[in-house]
Amino acid sequence: MVRIIGHRGARGLYPENSLLGFMNVLKAGIEIIELDIVFSKDSIPIITNDQDISPFFCRDSKVEFIKDKIKISALNAEELYTNDIGRFNPETEYGKYFPEQIQLDGVFMSSLQELLNLVQLPEYQHAILLIEIKSDPDILDKDRKKIISVLAKQIKDANLINRVIFHSFDWALLSQCKHHAPGILTSYLTKTIHDDDIDIQVSNWISSIEEVQNPSAIPEKIYEAGGSIWCPHFKEITKDSLSAAKKYNLLVFAWTVNEPTDIDIMIDLGVDAIVTDYPPRVKNSSHQKG
Repeated sequence: MVRIIGHRGARGLYPENSLLGFMNVLKAGIEIIELDIVFSKDSIPIITNDQDISPFFCRDSKVEFIKDKIKISALNAEELYTNDIGRFNPETEYGKYFPEQIQLDGVFMSSLQELLNLVQLPEYQHAILLIEIKSDPDILDKDRKKIISVLAKQIKDANLINRVIFHSFDWALLSQCKHHAPGILTSYLTKTIHDDDIDIQVSNWISSIEEVQNPSAIPEKIYEAGGSIWCPHFKEITKDSLSAAKKYNLLVFAWTVNEPTDIDIMIDLGVDAIVTDYPPRVKNSSHQKG
């Protein structure tokens, strides 16, 4: 059966990238959770998707939605922890995409270390973390080395090397793993098509790879880079590109698949895992087909 990966926990149901969401998804039997990392001013890996504090669902200590553009890297971790991410701003488009998301107060931004501590507990011993590392495309290689070194040390200290996958659009960043985190698997993200996907609308990531017109050519590049997983946007997956991935013994994780029809297509194609905001939908489709 296809593996299910809870995207940002499961942002269709819970506040995204929240410990609350991660715990609920794991308790529901989903063993792989995807999350995003951005570094604070004091070099602490913070679980959040964007380089800036999100105006879509972040409220400050006065419980008011953030309006100013504030970089995560401009604030120390202790300042970031005061941001409540439990509700989305009803005046933005974000909420229209996730009408089932539970709305709560007192759900705060957290660090990677807090999640590592959580999954070391016996009840979460089977959890696997797919950690998307966000980076500025203009950063220097020495900064990429530092990012990987810091993350690798935290994961090694938590004895979670075998339960973590590094995941990024920044292929140059992932290349550092071979030297500084050789025991950690790497997942290469791609998006070669252009549309109005919500992930693009609410995120400011910029892929650092060259655009490849033929998706079937991507697996070979990932193989040559030493990757274990290709994680393409689901709309760019074809039988040919999937066959190419299998030729190079790559696992294929499709992102972000939410609609039942698209979920069925991915299962029928034979992808190894589906990244989704709605894990129950994939579980239902998988059981029906199984």
